[in-house]
Amino acid sequence: MSGFWASDDKIPVQQTKVSIPAENGLNYTDGQTIHIHVPPTIDYIQPRETYLRVDCLIDDDSSMTRLCLDKIGGSCLIRDIRIFSGGAGGVLLEEIQGYNVLASLKHSYEQNESLRNKRELVEGGQNHNPKCRSDVGRIKCEINNVPDSSFVDAFEDSNASQTTVLDNKLVKLLLPLHTGIFQNNKVFPCLLTSGLRLEILLEDAPRIVRCLEQVSLTNHLNANMLFHSCEGTASPGSGGVDGDVGTTGRWTGTDTITSIWVRRNNGQYTAANFPLRIGEAFNLVDNTKDFTGSGTDLTDAMVSFNTGDGSGLLKVGSIKHYAAQGNDTSVGGHWGLTEIVLQSAATKVGGLVCDGTSGDVSIISQGIQSRGATWKPTITLSNVALITQQVEMPPQYTSKLMGMMKEGGVLNYGFLSYTNYRYSQLASDVVANIRLPLQESKCKAILAIPTDSSVYTNTQLALGYDGSFPDTTAATTDYPAFTASTFTYDNKNVSGEDKVNFSTRSGLVGIWDYLTEYQWFYDGRLNPNRKVDTSQVSKGTSLSQQWAIEGEKALAMSGIKPLSFRDVHENAFIGRAVALQDGVYDARGRDFNLQVQYSSRTSAGVSQPPVKNKLWNCFSAHLRTIMVKGDQISVQV
Repeated sequence: MSGFWASDDKIPVQQTKVSIPAENGLNYTDGQTIHIHVPPTIDYIQPRETYLRVDCLIDDDSSMTRLCLDKIGGSCLIRDIRIFSGGAGGVLLEEIQGYNVLASLKHSYEQNESLRNKRELVEGGQNHNPKCRSDVGRIKCEINNVPDSSFVDAFEDSNASQTTVLDNKLVKLLLPLHTGIFQNNKVFPCLLTSGLRLEILLEDAPRIVRCLEQVSLTNHLNANMLFHSCEGTASPGSGGVDGDVGTTGRWTGTDTITSIWVRRNNGQYTAANFPLRIGEAFNLVDNTKDFTGSGTDLTDAMVSFNTGDGSGLLKVGSIKHYAAQGNDTSVGGHWGLTEIVLQSAATKVGGLVCDGTSGDVSIISQGIQSRGATWKPTITLSNVALITQQVEMPPQYTSKLMGMMKEGGVLNYGFLSYTNYRYSQLASDVVANIRLPLQESKCKAILAIPTDSSVYTNTQLALGYDGSFPDTTAATTDYPAFTASTFTYDNKNVSGEDKVNFSTRSGLVGIWDYLTEYQWFYDGRLNPNRKVDTSQVSKGTSLSQQWAIEGEKALAMSGIKPLSFRDVHENAFIGRAVALQDGVYDARGRDFNLQVQYSSRTSAGVSQPPVKNKLWNCFSAHLRTIMVKGDQISVQV
C-alpha cells in the first residue's frame, strides 16, 4: 500500500465561458477569410471545449430548390485553417490545408447513431429522417429531412391549399475545430504565446451545398415522389397503394392538364413532407429505365411538353393534400393523395407515357438545371465568434510559472497535428508512385485521400452529374459503372433497389476509381511486404480485409476513433500506421513513397483506364511541440 495515500499538488480552478467575435467584421460569404484573435488577457483556455459559433444562411431563391450543407455539417465550410501565436511576429503554430477533407474522413469513420444525431442538432449535419423514409427503395437517404430541416421551412401539416413561398432559415451552428491544438485536452497557456490568432478560409458554396435526395434524378430515384394521376381518384388497389387510375387519369397523347397528383408512397402522406417549393420547376421520369449515355435513353424516359407561359417547364403553383377517402370516386382516392397545381397549364407533346398505377414514374426537380450556367448559390455567415472556456488559475500558480520562465525555463506544449502533402495524378496514370517529402520527427500515421480533381460547373457539383450516364449495358461483372462524379454505384436492376447513385461530394471525399492494390515504401523496404488488395472494396459491393486492418490502425493512430466503416464505399482512403500505441517514427530524410495500381475497366468491349483525375491529400498525423523560452516561440515538428 506504499504511496496509495500519497498526495499530489492540487490547484483549485474554475472555468468561464468567453465569446470572442471575429475581428474584421461579423458577416462573411463563401470564399472569404475569417480572422479571430484570442487576446493574451485570457491567460489559459481549455482548447477541447472551444467552438466556432456561426449563423449560416444559404441563399438560392433563383432555383427555388431546397438546399442544405453537406452531410458532415458546418465543418465543410472551412477549406483551410491556420493558427498563429499572437503579437507582432506571429509564429505559425499549426496549419491544415484541406481541412474539410480531413473533417469529412473523420465524420465518415468516427460515427454512430448518437454522433450523427448530435451533429445534425449542433453542427447542421444531415441524417436520415424516418418521417420521409422510402417504402420502395432499400437504401437509406441521408439528405431527406423535409419537415424538420434546419435550413428551409416546411409546409403546414394540414389539408388546406399551400401557396406560401417557403423561406430559407438562418441556422445556428456550433462547430468543434478539428485541429491539434483545439482537440487537445491540455490547458493552453495563451499568456505565454501573446494570445492566438486564427485564419479561417471559407469554402466556395457550390462545392458544399446539397439538394434533397427525394427530388434528384441521380440519387435514390425510387425514393422520390411518385406520379399517381391527373384526376385524383383511384380504385383501392392492394397493400395500401392505389390501384388502376382509369383511362382519364393517365397523361397520354397531347392532353393538357393543370394538376398532377402524387401517390402517398415515400412519405407523401402529409403536406409537411412535400419536398418541392412553390415556384420550383420539376419533371417526370421513368424510374425503370436503364439510363445509358446522354442520348435517346434519357429523352425517352422523360416528359416533353409545352406550357402556357412559354417556359416549357412544369412549375409548382400550389399544393394540397387530400386525406384518405376510403373509396375510388372521391378526390383523394382510397388512401390519400397530394395535388400539385401547376403555375401554367401543360400540354404533353412527347416522351414518357405517364401511368402511375405501378409507381414507375418519379418526380424530379429541375430547379437547378433550369438556371443553367448562371446558377450560383451563396452562403452568408453572420454572428461569427469563437466560444472558449477560460481557465482561471490561482495567482500563485501564474507567478510561479512566470518566475520559472524568467529563470531560463522552457515550456513544452505537445499535441497531435496534421500536415497535408498533396499530389496530383492524371486519370491515365494506371500505376503511380506518390513521393511524400515528410519532415516530421514524430510521425504516427499517414492518411492518403484521393479526391476528384476534375473541373465541374456549379450545376454539375450540386447534381453530381454532367448530363450523361454510364453505359450500364457494357459494364462488366467485375466493376460497376462510373460516371462524371466521385462515385457511382450500380445495383444491376435488382427489383426495388436504386439503379445508380451519383456522388455530389466531388473534391470533399476520396474516390476508389478502380484502385486494385497499393504498397508503401519507406525505410528502405516495402511496407507491408505484400501488396494490399483493394479490388473488392473498389467494386462498391464488398470489403477488402487487409485494407480494413491497415485503415483501422491508421485511423486510431491519427486520433480518429474507427467506430464505423459504413461509408467505406463513398469515402476512400489509404492508411498506414508507422508507429503503434505511444510510439513515433522519425520520417525525416526518408524516401517515403506510396505505390498505387489501378485496373482497367471494360466499356463497350474496350479496355479503358480509370475515369478521374485525382488530387491526393496525404495527411501526416504527427506530434508537434510548441517551445516557449523567454520571449521566443518555436515549433518542433
